[in-house]
Amino acid sequence: MLKYKELQLLKEFKKIPQDKTVKVGPGDDCAVIDRGDKFLLFCGDMLIEDVHFRIREVKFKDLGYRALARVLSDIASMGGYPKYAGLSLALPPKYSSKLKEVLKGVEEITKEFNFNLVGGDLSRAKTIFLDAWCIGYVEKNNLSLRSEAKDKDGIFVTGALGLGYKENFKFSPKIKEARWLVKNCQINSMIDISDGLVLDLYRILSESKKQAILWEEFIPRAKNVPLKKALYQGEDYQLLFTAPLKEKEKIVSRGFYFIGEIKEGKKPRIFLKRRNKKIFPLELKGYFSI
Repeated sequence: MLKYKELQLLKEFKKIPQDKTVKVGPGDDCAVIDRGDKFLLFCGDMLIEDVHFRIREVKFKDLGYRALARVLSDIASMGGYPKYAGLSLALPPKYSSKLKEVLKGVEEITKEFNFNLVGGDLSRAKTIFLDAWCIGYVEKNNLSLRSEAKDKDGIFVTGALGLGYKENFKFSPKIKEARWLVKNCQINSMIDISDGLVLDLYRILSESKKQAILWEEFIPRAKNVPLKKALYQGEDYQLLFTAPLKEKEKIVSRGFYFIGEIKEGKKPRIFLKRRNKKIFPLELKGYFSI
């Protein structure tokens, strides 16, 4: 089916050979490179007009901030911290005077998260296009991958779900939250929720070869948000992670939310336990880039 094309194409990227320094290639939020005492993290992301945003609904300053926030969120999902970043930007000629506003957002986020903008490119195009990349680091014992969820792990999120991209356009990447988690808890797997709780949880399950059950009553939702939006809408940029249940009290006491459990299973599937105790499988859907 067309909506699965993104997941299918990812399998083709994984076939490209890597040398021994590459611990993790395509398929996680960041590539992971062995640099001796630490792992280097590398990721990239695009922000395209009329695909990821409508210019009449956002501020140019927030475009610069968000483009880098998205790659910082990927660094956070691996348990790391950002160090260097780049941003390439293409604007239609009618918006060329807005470049300084975009750069104000870039400067704001580099100061907030203490990393360096070290390169990029400028061009013109028919629509607005931003392409960001980031290099970060993580201690070897703190690396979190999608592929290490364990049977009977608890499933957790760092905050409420269901805000749309307009309400959450200028979001704050969860670097501090991720660093606290990997330093203080046993985190077995982690991902940032960009494409929806169900779809991003499926990515953990697919890589870890597991299944999951979510409890409706425990899923935190933004004010007036229906369950369906919390499950599928995406653009939350909260962290979704799994950890042994022995860590539950510590994690919840930090203000994070327990929402379910990992189960053994031959194929990745997600089930929802309703308030009436009935259990049924959830449809795999969310935001697909292709």
